[in-house]
Amino acid sequence: GEEAGKTVVDAVNEVRELVDFFRFYANQADTHLAEPRRLRTVTGESCTLQAQPRGPWLCVGPFNFPFAIVGGLASSAFVAGNPVVIKPHPSTPRCA
Repeated sequence: GEEAGKTVVDAVNEVRELVDFFRFYANQADTHLAEPRRLRTVTGESCTLQAQPRGPWLCVGPFNFPFAIVGGLASSAFVAGNPVVIKPHPSTPRCA
């Protein structure tokens, strides 16, 4: 909190928001990424939708919300099976 100019209360609230992001995307993964889905088509063809990881993600952190914004981006990529690299803002290195 001290690095980003936040009070302790604001810093704790930001970490709570980070936890909410991880919970949200973990729940979405259970629903949308678990099993392949058959799609209905007009022509009667067989189509299947299956989510797969896309590859490494780089999340560059801002100075004002170093946990919440990076956490929202990283959590969505991570639960989908992608490796994540986080680069904190230079003014908030201890957040890494």
